[in-house]
Amino acid sequence: MKKIKSIIPAIVLTAMLSGCSQEIKVTVYNATGVTSDNGWIAMNADTGSHNEWFEATSAAYSEADVDETNSFSFTAKENDTLTVQANGQYYTVASGGGVTTTDFDIPSSTQVLYGEFLGDPQWFASVNMESVVIFKK
Repeated sequence: MKKIKSIIPAIVLTAMLSGCSQEIKVTVYNATGVTSDNGWIAMNADTGSHNEWFEATSAAYSEADVDETNSFSFTAKENDTLTVQANGQYYTVASGGGVTTTDFDIPSSTQVLYGEFLGDPQWFASVNMESVVIFKK
């Protein structure tokens, strides 16, 4: 009986440390302000088992504003490493009417995804002009 009592905590601790392979919803959204009206932006999310590019045509300034034109979502597994990056172009119009095109590359950001013991977390990646911010809600 003593052996069983000592084995059970070890099994629970091992399961908690290794993760339970929980499925996690991830949403990547365009918060740069670049839209199809003033340029283009392509965003990439890679977890090793999932690799997706998406070209946004509008922008969202928070996770509450996401829709099918400014974001994409997918399911990842707990302990996956998420890497998000983006690139594109934006156009500016000078006072004389000339158009200037500027290329941009947004550096990648990486985060190991983790779940919650009694909940279903959702992860977001906000693609901003200078960086990608990955966070959990």
